[in-house]
Amino acid sequence: MKRNTKICKVCGNEYTPDRPLQMVCSPKCATKYSREHLKAKQSKIKARLYKVSGKTEERLRRKADKLVQKVYTVGLCESCGIRKANCVHHYIYKSQSNFLRYEPKNFIPICNECHTRHHKSGDSEIMSRVIAKRGVEWEQELQQSRRTPCKPSEDYYKEIIERLESQL
Repeated sequence: MKRNTKICKVCGNEYTPDRPLQMVCSPKCATKYSREHLKAKQSKIKARLYKVSGKTEERLRRKADKLVQKVYTVGLCESCGIRKANCVHHYIYKSQSNFLRYEPKNFIPICNECHTRHHKSGDSEIMSRVIAKRGVEWEQELQQSRRTPCKPSEDYYKEIIERLESQL
């Protein structure tokens, strides 16, 4: 029985295989082939896991959220008007609307004390002062647009980050 010759996948030399599924000519080429094959396989798996787990989007979302805090914390607290604003409160919570998460109309520069008081004790006086300053129309406009569908993706977050970085 005559054996067919094959071309080695690593070095390109012609060889006669000892086994039907043999792909390389020597143990040296076999080692090199398995390392390359393993690296390629691991990078594919890593890319798939990264995408499936949403780590890329999560990382971009965190970066965008930090940029929002950096760009929009200016002036005095919009609630008390006494202390310096050092965080941004979302009137419509981030968990309630992806569409309004990065909408500047939804941002309220506020001091840590007022922000903590609002979230811990639910002090409605804080938001009522903001509504009094900005107007009922502002609040109604936000309430209407909160249900606007928005499916965040890597490209969406990259666009938001680019827009925010240009404002720095």
